[in-house]
Amino acid sequence: MEQKKLEKQTFIGKPFLQIAPNDGNGYFAAYQEVEGIAEFTALDDSNELDKNRAGLVIFGPETFMYWQGMLYKGKAELPKGLMKYELPESNAVVDEKNGNESIFQLPLNLTIPTLLADIKKAGISVPENLGLSEKPYVLNVLYPDKQKHVAAVYLGDVIEDVND
Repeated sequence: MEQKKLEKQTFIGKPFLQIAPNDGNGYFAAYQEVEGIAEFTALDDSNELDKNRAGLVIFGPETFMYWQGMLYKGKAELPKGLMKYELPESNAVVDEKNGNESIFQLPLNLTIPTLLADIKKAGISVPENLGLSEKPYVLNVLYPDKQKHVAAVYLGDVIEDVND
């Protein structure tokens, strides 16, 4: 686990509401749905980045939104039915491990608290409520050809008054 500066990144995929997870609060059904979109998997051919699949959690003060997709850099048009989200350049805490698609089967209410606890054990400070951070993002990226999983928690200042 280490702190790194992440470049601005483009995420292409599909958002899923908080109430959409399959049993166990995992998002494997979202993973399978997006993988079933031919235009999505065709983006692998024009992606200048290593083949990847990614899950993005964007927190709000009291809720979150989950996105399933990929990090993308290239010249393809955005496929119908998919959206893109620009992640800002940021400092982040990054954890790399061996992994496979089963990371998308694990419930967020297990993986995110475990990740945050590991970050705190490493002596790195993160907001208690990620939804009050200026950069409320947790990104999980799977590189299937490398059997590698990278988790990143973006670091941003805490918003003191969310009503401003």
